[in-house]
Amino acid sequence: MARKTNCERNGIKYFRKYVTLGGQRKMIYAESEKAWNAKVEELKKLDSFGIIQTKDTLGTAMDMWVYTILLGRHDIRKTTISIYETSYRNKIKDHPIMRLPLSEVKTIHIQTYINEMVNKGASYHSINQGKKVLNMFFKYAVAEGYVLRNPCTNTSMPKYEPPEEIEVFSDAEIKLIMGNIRGSHYWFMYLLAFATGMRMGELMALTYEDFKDGKVTVNKSLVVSRRPQKGPDGVKVEYPIEIGPPKTDSSYRDIPVSENIMKELEEWRKEAQLKNLRLGKGKLKDSDLVFTSPTGMFCRNPQVANDWKWILESLGIPHKKFHALRHTYITKLVQADMNLVAVMQLAGHSSLKTTLRYTHIESEEKKISADIMDKILM
Repeated sequence: MARKTNCERNGIKYFRKYVTLGGQRKMIYAESEKAWNAKVEELKKLDSFGIIQTKDTLGTAMDMWVYTILLGRHDIRKTTISIYETSYRNKIKDHPIMRLPLSEVKTIHIQTYINEMVNKGASYHSINQGKKVLNMFFKYAVAEGYVLRNPCTNTSMPKYEPPEEIEVFSDAEIKLIMGNIRGSHYWFMYLLAFATGMRMGELMALTYEDFKDGKVTVNKSLVVSRRPQKGPDGVKVEYPIEIGPPKTDSSYRDIPVSENIMKELEEWRKEAQLKNLRLGKGKLKDSDLVFTSPTGMFCRNPQVANDWKWILESLGIPHKKFHALRHTYITKLVQADMNLVAVMQLAGHSSLKTTLRYTHIESEEKKISADIMDKILM
């Protein structure tokens, strides 16, 4: 039986009809009359629940979508959802376009947002992340019949700029750091980051059971949950920390560790046990986590980052982010002529292209290569 349609757009046949939602008449399109009835029924349910009202501004509608739909998705990793929510909250939520009625948002408004981000000096990655979140929302809005078109479709992005040069520590800096970190609450985390190249979240989620047979298994990561926990008043919102899966499927890996690292682990464990005894019945006192905060709770990124900054300042070393420990580990493996596929697997990279970024040659080595070629050719 042929599907019933009553209009044609761009060579495609649709069934369209007006329906009243939220006190307003709205034209709804669907591929057939049957599909139209199903869509309208769903829209009426959502409208009655107050998910998105037809008179809502873009800000109100996106807020509802982020904290009702996006955070409830199970087909996206928690870490990725956290990134999307952070991008929305920090880069999009307070922008003037969010005050526009949802039905009036056009391509020019999204392009204005992109252009203003460029003028503010935002990175390509940051701009692209914001556009990605907006695009996800409008795809949802189109699918549900709230808007007819996705205004993100015809926008123009700035020219992609390659990432900044990878920051690594010199051998002298590594020795200086390693010789002066014992007084830090997180000294073994720094040592392990140098020795394994693990990401901060992966380190914070480690348990003692992850160390076996001369290797450490990476199979989880500590993330800030973006599923709001509301208090009794329905207003207070907290974002709890929880252990979830690692960044990507390729992040699951085993990394060899030396006997010296295993000995340091035992020393660290004894220190941690003494600290836990002094803390009394802390929330995580009896957990198997290798790293906890000074109060026995989950570690938080700012705590570690501030401690790391203080260590570098006290040693007179120019500041490099904690992630530079990972960069240093990967760079050292590449410089030692290790097979790049093996390096990719140890680093937990999802593609060899990412690993190839670490095959940079220092300027002094470039000069040496010129001398070599000069002797061959001249």
